[in-house]
Amino acid sequence: MAPPLYKDFGKAANDLLTKDFPSGHKVQLESKASNGVTFVTSVSSGKDGKIDGTFEDKYRYDPRGVNFTGKFDVGKQQFTTEVSVDSLLDGLKLTVNGEADLEKIKGSFEYGADKFNVTGAFQQKDLNASAVFSYEKFLFGGALKYTFDGGNLNWGAGLSYKGEDFNGTFRLEDEGQKASANYNHKVNDDFDVAVQLDVTLQSMSPELSLASAYKFDSDSTAKAKLDTEGKFGISYKQKLNSHVTLTLGSKIDLNGLNAAGHSHGFQLNINA
Repeated sequence: MAPPLYKDFGKAANDLLTKDFPSGHKVQLESKASNGVTFVTSVSSGKDGKIDGTFEDKYRYDPRGVNFTGKFDVGKQQFTTEVSVDSLLDGLKLTVNGEADLEKIKGSFEYGADKFNVTGAFQQKDLNASAVFSYEKFLFGGALKYTFDGGNLNWGAGLSYKGEDFNGTFRLEDEGQKASANYNHKVNDDFDVAVQLDVTLQSMSPELSLASAYKFDSDSTAKAKLDTEGKFGISYKQKLNSHVTLTLGSKIDLNGLNAAGHSHGFQLNINA
């Protein structure tokens, strides 16, 4: 079995720290037609009150292992498409995506086999590559980004450990100028915790974030997070029925409880 991609190092902790904390308002409707085409429509508004929306359609042609995706962003007046193929070779995925005006076209590949994977992507003047190798419960990975305009080379490297109920990750990014470490601990079937430490090595300025999630039952979950900048977040996610899920969230600046820097939001997901 192929290991996770390098971009997914520390994903369990990162998801716990960032997902399901809505600060704006969003309604998303997803439906699937009888011919297999999936439609996803969303309408959202942020703190500035500006209303935006997107429309996305997805289709997979199984006989050839081809995935088609098209997305229109109302606010940006932008249409993007993506085509990927994963049937040419076991473990290989090729993807091409770009905007309607063809100015930004990106080609990429992912190849995974037992105990290793490699990725590569090319877009205009940037070339990206990554590789991950696994040994027992450890993952070793790295990434490179080369910019042809100026000949700049940026690199990152990471080490990850996956236990039965515990994941830990350490990464160096931006040519070793930034370091981060996180862990995710599944205390029991209902309770998870995560901690992340980010350090800019030149100034030695650390930032610490911690989060927890508690599952009341199969339909409801509460989350909370806090960081050393005094930002506190809380959310509650409830599955109302088999088609509708509602998430409520608040982000509070503890440094200015009487100021206007707080935000409250919700996300309503409807799966028809």
